[in-house]
Amino acid sequence: MSDFKIFQHKYLFTLAKFGLILIFGLVLVFHLCVLLNFVPIDRVWGGKIADTTNIYLVESIALGLVLMMLMTVLLKTQVIKNSFSPKTLRNILYAMLLFFILNTVGNLLSENSIEKMVAAPVTLLITFLLMVLVLYQQD
Repeated sequence: MSDFKIFQHKYLFTLAKFGLILIFGLVLVFHLCVLLNFVPIDRVWGGKIADTTNIYLVESIALGLVLMMLMTVLLKTQVIKNSFSPKTLRNILYAMLLFFILNTVGNLLSENSIEKMVAAPVTLLITFLLMVLVLYQQD
């Protein structure tokens, strides 16, 4: 891990912690707004889900995944005390990191300009912040 000394700065860890909590919190609110019909269905998922039944299913799954990701960050950063092993949390964070790397690539290749211009930079930021959490060695 000595090659990744930049990731050992406490301030960077704190930035990653609060940044991820804020972003995942805002994403949770966004998915709730979609479920409550405050956001038009044609504005999400690339406009490819027109059926309200399907949108509720997809949004519920997305909401659950984002909640799980937020909980993982809260546990890893010890905002919430936990009994999970550090290895388990690290493995979950690695899975999240892989997911967001692939998500960023998908957003960049999307034909939807909102996904390219808004979602891609956000997922790239999440990827970097997750990398900080994965590589940071707590005292």
